[in-house]
Parts: sequence; structure tokens; C-alpha cells
Amino acid sequence: MTAQTRCVWSGQSRVVLVVSRPSPLAGADASTPLRGEPAEVPATDHHHTRREPMSDHEVFQFLAFRWDITKAQQIAAELPVHRFDPRPWFGWLGAIVLDEDHIPAVDLERPIIAVRLREADGGAMIIDGWHRIARAQRDGVTELPIVVLDEDQEYQVRIFGGDKHPCPP
Repeated sequence: MTAQTRCVWSGQSRVVLVVSRPSPLAGADASTPLRGEPAEVPATDHHHTRREPMSDHEVFQFLAFRWDITKAQQIAAELPVHRFDPRPWFGWLGAIVLDEDHIPAVDLERPIIAVRLREADGGAMIIDGWHRIARAQRDGVTELPIVVLDEDQEYQVRIFGGDKHPCPP
């Protein structure tokens, strides 16, 4: 695959993404989502869930992408729930900011929400449920409920990233 460069805006900063290989989860079957091993992700403090200022919407940001979790939960409520093995995602936990006090209290029966990304050839990204993933790791849980939003639904809940806010010429 040839390297592709994409520009996106993150707040006031321009971020240039260089994509040189497909997502390790590309092509994963929608009926058994998220089986592949995720790639290593560098630790950073820019990958977290929070409330938007002056808003009642929960958001999740990872790299130069941000999603409206409140809207994703509304869409997910109408979709089928699958079961998946969270262990391949444990390696990502170091790249996600977590509230350690919240982890023991999370409900492991509440479905994780993942999205399929066009920019990653349909590869998946978990946008809601990282505290549940952390608790599953700590408790030795090997199966969790999950709902997967398709690429069109992902784009509906995306606040920015990819082509949502392209760089000016």
C-alpha cells in the first residue's frame, strides 16, 4: 500500500496523518467483530473520554479523531449486540486515559461500542467502553457484549477527524 497523507484539524492544531499500511482489523467479519490483534499504540494523554465543555454530550478522542458518544449510544441502542473477546484490546489500555476509581464500578454487561472506519479500510476502533475493557483485563473476563456501528453510522457520530474538517488549501 502506498503511503497516503491526510490533514485534519484537532482544536486549533493541524495534524497530518500518514497512513502506510491497512488496519490490522481490516476485513474483520461484522458478525464476529474485533478478532484481530490491534497494533501497538504509543502511550499519550490525548486518548480519553470526557464531557464537552458547555455540553451534555460525552465525547471520546483518539489521535486526531473525536466522536460523540452520546449520539453513538443512541444509534447503538437500535443495533444487535454481539459477544467478543476483549483480550486483543488489552494492549491499547496504555494509550487510553482511564479513571482508576471508575474501573471497579463499571457494568460489564453494558455493551462496548466500536466503529468501523473508512479511513482504515473498515478497521474497527472502540469508542466507548475502555473502562470495561480495563475491568475485563483485571477480572480475567474473556467475553464482553459489543455493538458495532458501520462506516456510515461512524461518520454520523464523528465530530472531527479524517475528512470531517479537511485542511485548507
